[in-house]
Amino acid sequence: MNITRPVRGFLLAGAATISAIAILPTTQRPAAAASAITTPAFMADRAIVPPEGHGVTLAMGTGDNLYVLLSDGAQVQKFDATLTQLPYTGTGNGGGAGSAANQFGASTSGIAVYRGGAGNTNILNDRIIVADRVNNRIKVLDAFGNLVFQFGSGGTSKAQFSGTITAIDVDQVTGKIYVVDGLGFERVQKFDLSGNFERMWGWGVKTGAAQFEICTSLDAVCFPGQTGGGAGQFNLFHSTGGVTTDGTSVFVSDTENYRIQKFDLNGNYLATWGSQGSGNGQCADYGCLGIRYSNGLLYVADSYPNNRIQIFDTNGVFQGAWGDSTTFREPEDIAIASTGEEFVGDFFPIGLGRLSKWSAAANRHPTNKDQCRNGGYANYVDDNNQPFRNQGRCVSYVNHH
Repeated sequence: MNITRPVRGFLLAGAATISAIAILPTTQRPAAAASAITTPAFMADRAIVPPEGHGVTLAMGTGDNLYVLLSDGAQVQKFDATLTQLPYTGTGNGGGAGSAANQFGASTSGIAVYRGGAGNTNILNDRIIVADRVNNRIKVLDAFGNLVFQFGSGGTSKAQFSGTITAIDVDQVTGKIYVVDGLGFERVQKFDLSGNFERMWGWGVKTGAAQFEICTSLDAVCFPGQTGGGAGQFNLFHSTGGVTTDGTSVFVSDTENYRIQKFDLNGNYLATWGSQGSGNGQCADYGCLGIRYSNGLLYVADSYPNNRIQIFDTNGVFQGAWGDSTTFREPEDIAIASTGEEFVGDFFPIGLGRLSKWSAAANRHPTNKDQCRNGGYANYVDDNNQPFRNQGRCVSYVNHH
């Protein structure tokens, strides 16, 4: 089967799906949970300006400020918890090379925020870590968008990239940075908060052999990984994937293998779950993309045509899912506020893209037409003259006014 696969920032036509992947033996696979998570209540949404089809990645900062990286627009935007846009100097359009301090090349993805350590409440301590894919580097900005420092260079070895940076996360306790170095390099690189390379993992990264390997700062040279479906191997040749950490393990959305892979903090392979399909724990034709850890759970943006958010525990046990084609169209990333509210970036309506905010309480949803209307259901035009409406639980009240 051939599909048109979305990549954050651009489209690739005719990419073949994977028909066979490595699956854990039955004794190692996590069992599906019987619990269900109902659709959170819609709270707000807004169009992405400039229009951004694919390529929206999200990160949550101190005070629940939302940082949004637009791939096509080659810029970072900042919003408060109400989705009101805030001034941010990191919005300079890269225009291709984008070599200035607050600029990025187009077709980039991957953003994370280090919030200054446990207990910190000072937004001035935030460090916004942003992929600059075209320039093969990672930029670290402050809460106002000023460049603090940058690291990385072009190449194939340690702390080097070749237009391949696609997803980033940072451990809020240790400040360790995890970078998905995909698009043919098929590896994860790990850095400290100062940008010093520590290690990478993937197939063949230490010796070039067809096997899972870990290459560290003590090794003379590291190599690009090999694409495939083995344990600890990645298939991100046409996709950005996603990465997150809970401080104990690292979880990677292995998009074109339709699965999530779990590693320890040193890169040792632990487990895999997922396959292609629309069932519980499966990933859509376009794959599972953004992944986020919060309060013991993993939230995964399961893109087209599943158009939903799936929730797992950190052992891969399915906890529930919400969303469908009336709620999202190709969700790409998710961020979780300190209050538990969920922010989703998706490709809806077609050709534009939006940010949406959903309630923290999984069982909080409208039960009558007035609650539905008061909860946000209405046909309205936002500040970009684009119609949006809360499609979730309110869809049955569409004829009420």
